[in-house]
Amino acid sequence: MPQQRITRKRKRVLTNIGLQKLQTAKRKAEIWEDENLYSTNQTHQRGRR
Repeated sequence: MPQQRITRKRKRVLTNIGLQKLQTAKRKAEIWEDENLYSTNQTHQRGRR
């Protein structure tokens, strides 16, 4: 029977500055993903014509 790995979820306590940095990074990542998805869809649409 294969062994299952047990993973622990570690919690972090963020300072106000750390939380702001995390939120900024998340927003930038979401914007980047949206832009890439849009450009990918645009390229796909052009190929269908």
